[in-house]
Amino acid sequence: METTYGLTKESQVGRCSFCDKPDDQVIVLINAIKVPKVSICNECVDMCNEMVMETIRSRRKPRPSSPTP
Repeated sequence: METTYGLTKESQVGRCSFCDKPDDQVIVLINAIKVPKVSICNECVDMCNEMVMETIRSRRKPRPSSPTP
C-alpha cells in the first residue's frame, strides 16, 4: 500500500470496510476520522463515484430539442 490516510496508527484498519481487500492490495486506504475501524480503498471510491455519476445522469431532465426549421 502506498498511502494510508487517517489520524493514528490505532485507527488504521488495514482492510477496506467495503470490499475487504487488505491494505497491501490497494493503492490508497482512507481511514474514517470519526468512526473507528472503518476505511475505504481507492477502488471502492472509484466504484462509488461511478454509481453517483450514473445516478445523476439518469435523473437529469433531457434538454428540449431545438425546433427544426
